[in-house]
Amino acid sequence: MALFSLSEFKTHEGIVGSDLDAVITQLISAASAYFDKSTKRKLESATYTEDYSGTGDRVLSLRHYPVTALTSISVSADRTFPASSLIPAGDYVLDKEAGLVTQVSSSTIEIFRTNPVWSTGRYNIRVVYTAGYTTVPEDLKEAAIVWASWKLAKRGAVGLTSETIGSHSRSFNQGSKLPVEIAQTIKAYSRGTPYGFDVRDAT
Repeated sequence: MALFSLSEFKTHEGIVGSDLDAVITQLISAASAYFDKSTKRKLESATYTEDYSGTGDRVLSLRHYPVTALTSISVSADRTFPASSLIPAGDYVLDKEAGLVTQVSSSTIEIFRTNPVWSTGRYNIRVVYTAGYTTVPEDLKEAAIVWASWKLAKRGAVGLTSETIGSHSRSFNQGSKLPVEIAQTIKAYSRGTPYGFDVRDAT
């Protein structure tokens, strides 16, 4: 899945014919890569197995969100993750939209003061989950299409302030700078600095 399709872009921009199809197809892939990098998360749905370093906090912040399925969480000091290291689902609460996992029980977890927390350690928490959008939000899709249109308009014309593609025209007031509506959308879909964020793909 991509943030938008070839037909969606052509309809949005009023493009008829197939002369630009190859270029637009490249921009579709480029848009997904750009928005993933800029928001510091994978926006499209995928399944992950990741190891996090526990910092003694009560909240574990997953790298990708929204979470559509949380398969398992295991805690293992030696990072072998045997079956016995699996954390019961009742020990935590998942905020799916934000990708935050909060400890609510102390059955297998360290206690700090009166609250259960995730055990401290280096990559000692393994999480298997599915996250990302199965249906792309309309504002995100619109921003990705505008980004692709802006990149298309810049081909051979650095600093272009307006474009006409097919029957569609648009002005870019900032010239070669990223259009403000794209920057605003990227900011809205970026978390910032998560709680105790130290994660790697499981090996």
